[in-house]
Formats: sequence, structure tokens, C-alpha cells
Amino acid sequence: MRNYVIDTKGKEHIVQFAPETWWLADSVNIKAQTPSPYFIDAIEDSDLLLIDGPSHHSIVEQVPSYARAFSTGLQKHASAKDQRIVSALSASAEERYLEFLKVYPSIVLRVPQLMLASYLGMTPETLSRIRKKLSRK
Repeated sequence: MRNYVIDTKGKEHIVQFAPETWWLADSVNIKAQTPSPYFIDAIEDSDLLLIDGPSHHSIVEQVPSYARAFSTGLQKHASAKDQRIVSALSASAEERYLEFLKVYPSIVLRVPQLMLASYLGMTPETLSRIRKKLSRK
């Protein structure tokens, strides 16, 4: 899965990927019951749970195992987002790619290069050069 926004020029900016067992949600807008600025796409065939805000709140209140799973998913999301912010502010393009390999090892070869480059904030050509350089090591 991928979570992304589209800017005023029509360019997609990938905010997060979600491999197997990860959750994608816009918890702020679920709670506020407002439309989300984010889009979510399945990159591969996926089994999804789609739920509206009031139903989600009800399940969290009534099903402790769901509440724990959702909380764990949000913690993974927050951790990945925090690391990504730090990386975007301080890491080189190569360092950002290497961090992606650590965070998302199961999907690095399954995500199209254009999407991966968007997520990393670089051009597909730069990503290609980085991959080529690292393959020589």
C-alpha cells in the first residue's frame, strides 16, 4: 500500500508505504470526521479493512484486541514518520535509500522505482545511480 498527496501542480508525493501487517490510516481526520487530504492505493493485491470513523471508534471501545493492534500499527506509523523526517532533514540521498532498505526490507524490490524515488525525494535517475553505485560495493 502507499499513502500519498497530490500537490497543486498534480505531482504525487508518497508519504508512507505499508507492507504486510502495517496499517494506513489518517487518524486525525478519522477522529475529526473530516475528509482526508491523503490518498491510499494498493500497489499489489491486498486484503483491506475499510471502516468509517464512528464504526472505528465503536470497535476500539468494544474489542480490546483490535484496539491493541490498531495502537501497534499507529506506533509503527509514527516511528517510521519520525525517522523519515529526521532523514529528510539531515541525510544524503544515499543515506535515505539505505534507511528505506532497513525500514521496508520486504518491499524494496516490489515498489516501482518511480514511487520509491518519490518517497525518497529524489529523481528516478538519482535513485538508479545510487543503486548502481551500491551494487558495485
